[in-house]
Amino acid sequence: MGKPPRLLVVGGFFLAAAACAPSRANLTLNWTFAGQTCAQAGVATIQVDIQGEVLSPGQFACSNADKSINTGAHLGSYVLGNYNLTLTGLDGQGAVLYQATAVEPVRGGGSVVALDAVPAHSTAGGSATLRYTFNGKSCAAAGVNVVHMSVDGAVLADANNNADLPCSQGGIDGVSVSPLSAGGHVVDVTGLVNGQVAYLLQGISVTVVDGQDTSVTPDLAPAAATTGSAELTWSFVNGMTCAQAQVDSVDVAFDPAPDGSGGVDAGTVPCATSGVDGATFDGLAPGNHTVAITGLRHATPNDKLVYVTHTPPRAERFLAGITTSLDVSADAASPGLGGAALVWQFPAGGPSCSSTTLNITYTLIDPMKNPHRDTAVCGPAAGNSIDFCWPGSPAQCPGLAPGLWSITASTSGYAAQNVSFAVPDNAHSSANVVFVAAH
Repeated sequence: MGKPPRLLVVGGFFLAAAACAPSRANLTLNWTFAGQTCAQAGVATIQVDIQGEVLSPGQFACSNADKSINTGAHLGSYVLGNYNLTLTGLDGQGAVLYQATAVEPVRGGGSVVALDAVPAHSTAGGSATLRYTFNGKSCAAAGVNVVHMSVDGAVLADANNNADLPCSQGGIDGVSVSPLSAGGHVVDVTGLVNGQVAYLLQGISVTVVDGQDTSVTPDLAPAAATTGSAELTWSFVNGMTCAQAQVDSVDVAFDPAPDGSGGVDAGTVPCATSGVDGATFDGLAPGNHTVAITGLRHATPNDKLVYVTHTPPRAERFLAGITTSLDVSADAASPGLGGAALVWQFPAGGPSCSSTTLNITYTLIDPMKNPHRDTAVCGPAAGNSIDFCWPGSPAQCPGLAPGLWSITASTSGYAAQNVSFAVPDNAHSSANVVFVAAH
């Protein structure tokens, strides 16, 4: 028997066939914290949350009544399916030290799962102090009176938005930067003599620790630089990636007109390279530049233009020898419609669209966060999906606006929450809407 056709259902009501009571099984969770026991990690209380479930208890002490270390807990009995679990390790004052989130299955016969929580991200941040030299010489000895610097592609400037930073301040050759988020950062520095780059060091690695100052001592090598670099990252229609937007290559233009047209063509590059949606361009004259992109999809006989920057981003400052990062977005090209097929999926032991007819109530959230409520049918005659095609497709349906959408759906004791899917411009995508047992 062939695959049932996918249908667009607009309105209407459908009768749901009666379903047998779903099977249940036990779920046990074992925990560690960065590979340690709770006692070793300084965790006093373990909190477990399951999306859509109320746990009683939901918190567990690190020490059992017999003074042994608590390494896990039985969480109860659940309908077979997949569940979103969050494990949190708290200190004695209730502060979050560790956390992990994962989707774990409950299968027939019971499931024992293990989660290893990682240190929770802190937003406190720290600082970095650079004590630079120039081919081993001080600012004065090297004749450097001004330095230019960028951190993660953002040019540093003083309170007056001046990028010319004094090489020596208060008798100290260096500069401090704060606040910086904890983690790794990349710094570029140039030393200027009489307004020209005479020393250069790019890609300085700095690791910042929360609440601490990180000191680095870069030694800049003699170098001449007259142009800067642009490290571009791009997205399409409210944040779609190259893969989601189905873009194969991108044409880049610097300093286009206000509507995004014209400018200096920098060439066409792959949309994604080594997992990065973007590319780096060298040879930019110092000063302010804007950028526009055009998203192309490979087609025969010619590539199809599917996205274009209508409003270039604000001018960004570029400096000789410094890499400046810039995010660029592109809107959908006319007619600005796409499609998506959403496939209903139920857990093992749940209903099957091939044998049971179900009435599914769903809410689509469009890229502008507006809800669209409707119903669909899943069953032997209608198939296991709903298809929102677009005018350019063989079915000639109304289509959906390109961008990132989400769907929430429910039927006969099952629910799917906030399943995200992308709608590419002038093309079609698909996504699985995975249901779990609702309680």
